[in-house]
Amino acid sequence: MRGGFTSSGPGPVFFVKGQAIMPLSQLLLIVALSFAMTLEACVSMPSLTALSEWRRGASPDTDTVSKVDVGGVLYTEYDYTQTPAARISEPITVSNKSYQAGTVFDGVLIDGIESYCPAHYSLGDTYPCLSDSDNDGSFDRTLNLSSVMGGWTPLTSGVGYESTVSTSGTEKGFKIELLYQGIVGTGISVSYREYKDDMARPAFTQDVKYEMDGNGGALIGFKGSRIEVIKATNVDIMYRVKKGLTKQ
Repeated sequence: MRGGFTSSGPGPVFFVKGQAIMPLSQLLLIVALSFAMTLEACVSMPSLTALSEWRRGASPDTDTVSKVDVGGVLYTEYDYTQTPAARISEPITVSNKSYQAGTVFDGVLIDGIESYCPAHYSLGDTYPCLSDSDNDGSFDRTLNLSSVMGGWTPLTSGVGYESTVSTSGTEKGFKIELLYQGIVGTGISVSYREYKDDMARPAFTQDVKYEMDGNGGALIGFKGSRIEVIKATNVDIMYRVKKGLTKQ
């Protein structure tokens, strides 16, 4: 016979040209697995795109009177991208992983849906991503990146969160700033900080002191900037930016 099967013996056996090839049950299993693999390959995987925001500018405006407390930023210039993030306000356990309150999830678009995933996520990881489907300030569904074909799963209870920015080093660009550090003796203490590709940790810092005049005023000059001090105390400082920093 050209092909067929017989039920004699321990179980049905498939024949081709009179030769026994394999048990029919094994053949059916192979066909089923092949079909499942073909079906899975045809299902399109979701696209992951990191959320990013571009920030460029300077603050405060020149020739305007400003006031900041000790430790505040006198002046800043910046040009960088950053990733929006969400800090959960309560603990959560999803996909057999637990996260404490305060954990930061990085922003990502999953097939165009605004979502938030643990830092350093990638498709295929056993990490859960969270989404706020109705934008009410509470995450209400989750998606496991290792089993994305299951789709979004509702959470049994909402998880509150607050918006923040990523601290996983995803920024690109620079930020420079001058901070008011208070009065030291008869002078004003100012700190310069320079950031590059990481807005959480400065790449360079320098502290400078400027003598005050008899009226408690001073003129701060640093890297091309000019800041007129109107009045300074160990609590706050009133000033006017005359010229911005010169980028290095």
